Order: sequence, then structure tokens, then C-alpha cells
Amino acid sequence: MKIRAASLIIAMCVSAAASQGQGKAAPKTMAGAAMPTWAQIEARIRKQWAETYPKETIKSVTKVGEPAYNDEPGKTETFTTSSSEFDWSDWSFHDTSWSTTIKGREGSYLRQTADVTVERADKTQATFRVAALYKLAGHAWTFAELPVAKVEEKATAGSPKQPTNGEAAQIFATGWKNARPDFNVVTAKVTGSEFHQSKGNYWLTSKLEMSVTGSDKSSAKYKGKKFVCKPADYDSVLKWDAGKSAWLADEHMIQNINEDSACEAQ
Repeated sequence: MKIRAASLIIAMCVSAAASQGQGKAAPKTMAGAAMPTWAQIEARIRKQWAETYPKETIKSVTKVGEPAYNDEPGKTETFTTSSSEFDWSDWSFHDTSWSTTIKGREGSYLRQTADVTVERADKTQATFRVAALYKLAGHAWTFAELPVAKVEEKATAGSPKQPTNGEAAQIFATGWKNARPDFNVVTAKVTGSEFHQSKGNYWLTSKLEMSVTGSDKSSAKYKGKKFVCKPADYDSVLKWDAGKSAWLADEHMIQNINEDSACEAQ
């Protein structure tokens, strides 16, 4: 009986060990090498950010999508620049030209996209879209670099309340009436805005659609005709005026909009 009981205990232990072994997921591989886990990638992003931007505090690191694999051919591009200079001593021109060659990445790369939200020393916050790049070296993925792409500024407690799309549209309508007397505003529509901040200044760039007609002050091409104008977002700017505690359209930007490229006849 003792032998049978001991055998049963051993069998149960072996079974439990086998079950634990089956529960462990094998590491994922790509190009024959074990991929870093998300926990390892996140830790590397945090370490790299702390080294590069020591005055910023990371609030969160969020995974975006799954890792992507790509073979980079190391493509080279050559740009040639030339200049011409007049020599007053002998009344002649001297032409000079030079070339710059840029070589791209070469090798096998693994890319994991992530969003890094940070708080700066001035308490402003922003979310940065980054890509953790790993290069295949031998039979292992080795961290290479952390390129930073798009940045999205975050409104904090000290930031002014942002206008709704409808409110922003009315502000732009007023701005156009003041800055573009060559057009009569029919309707204004804002479909989205992006918040920006720097050194206590706040502004919004917006996707704007203006329905207008050419006024008596327009050129013959526009006078009395209907148009829909969709300026680039960097031309449609609302700035926060702290003195007036109000969002105002940047009328200088509106004045400089090129209607030939931004407006389409209806």
C-alpha cells in the first residue's frame, strides 16, 4: 500500500509539472529569432526616453498594433546642389556644385509602434507616437533606435476650454468676414481640430470648410459666384487670447490663403 501511495504521489507530481509546462507559451519567433515580449519592449522604451528626455515624466506607454517585420535594402539617394557666383575682379561667373549621398537603413528590422504620454517640467502633457526598432544581429533581435513621429498635445487643468466644432466654425466665420472682404460667408463647418501648446501659448489647427460667394470686391473670376473653400489646417488657426479670455481666428493666416488652390467652384 505504501508503494502504491508513493507511486500515486509521483504520478500526480509529474502530471502537474507537465500541465505547467503545457501552460507556458513558447516565445514567438520572427526570421528564426525569438521576438522581445511587449514587457521587454515597454521597459526599453521607458529606459530610452529617460536617457533622451530626463526632464520628462512618463505617464503611460501604450502598445499600438502588433510587431511588423521588414527587410531594409539600404537604399541610397544622391542630391546635387549647385551655386553660381559673380567675380568682380575678372567679370566672370564661377559655378560650384556638390553632392550629398544619404544611405537608408540596411538589414532586417522588427518594429513595434507605441504611444508614449509624458508630462514636461512645466506640467504640460503630450502623447508621442514612437516606433521601437530592433535589428536582427546574428540570431537575436537587438534594440536599434526609437524614432518619434506624431505628437499630440494634451489639454491639462491649466489649459483653456476648447470650443466645440460648432463654436469654432462661428469664430472662423467672423474671422473670414473681417479678413476676406472679397468673399461673403454663407456657411462655415469645422470637422475637427488639433490642440497645440508651447510656453504658455495655446492654439488650434482645424479642418475647415467654408461656403462663400464672391463679393463686389472680388476679382471677375470670383465675383457673384459660389465656392467651397477647404484651406490647409495650418491656415485655419484659432489662438487663445488670454487678455480677452477667448479663442480668436488668426486673421493674418486667413488673409494669406490662396483661393485659387483652396477654393472650388460650385
